[in-house]
Amino acid sequence: MEEKDCPVESFKPEDDKKSTPPEIAVADEPFPFFCLLCYADALDWLLMVSGTIGSFVHGMAPAMSYYILGKAVDMFGDNIGNREAIVHQLTKLLPYMWSLAIITLPAGMIEITCWMYTSQRQMTRMQRAYLGSVLSQDVGAFDTDLTTANIMAGTTNHMSVIKDAIGEKMGHFISNFSTFLVAVIVAFVCCWEVGMLSLLVVPMLLVVGATYAKTMIGMSMTRTAFVSETTTVVEQVPTQ
Repeated sequence: MEEKDCPVESFKPEDDKKSTPPEIAVADEPFPFFCLLCYADALDWLLMVSGTIGSFVHGMAPAMSYYILGKAVDMFGDNIGNREAIVHQLTKLLPYMWSLAIITLPAGMIEITCWMYTSQRQMTRMQRAYLGSVLSQDVGAFDTDLTTANIMAGTTNHMSVIKDAIGEKMGHFISNFSTFLVAVIVAFVCCWEVGMLSLLVVPMLLVVGATYAKTMIGMSMTRTAFVSETTTVVEQVPTQ
């Protein structure tokens, strides 16, 4: 995906009849999430694929560990009073626990390393493109919209949010989705009644998660606006 795949502006014939300036109309349009990856090159895509695999494997670990723990509890219940039988049965589970630990540790390291490294690389390109775009503007733009506070907010706050979205939230989302998917499969394999019960809780979790995300986004936008306005006032004080 290249920069040209994610156009910044798109106008329709009826836009000329509206009184809203084109810049404001474009700013109000939602930005597609995958267009955040338009600055990724071949190495970044390789890192993101590796990070996705690592996140998926890392997310499988909790569900599989609970599955092995359930097997251990069953062995205790089936061999109550027979210590030698319990030890013999638990010994059979040790290779599975060791294998899970050996696979999960490298997967977690690959997840964190790949996503953080590719997010830093892409954010660096975005900052260069942003600064190049700012420097190519007319001088009059710096007296109206392109204030020092807006430029600093674009290079620091906004870029940090984009970096967190690519480097942290993507890995966490894939890992949590893997945990959910494998846990549901394990629940249906072991006891389908428990699997059906877990699916009934999903709509409530989605509602709570969507409400929390919307609230946090609103608070972040409000904080950024206040910081930008405060920075502008503080910079104007020494000049007066």
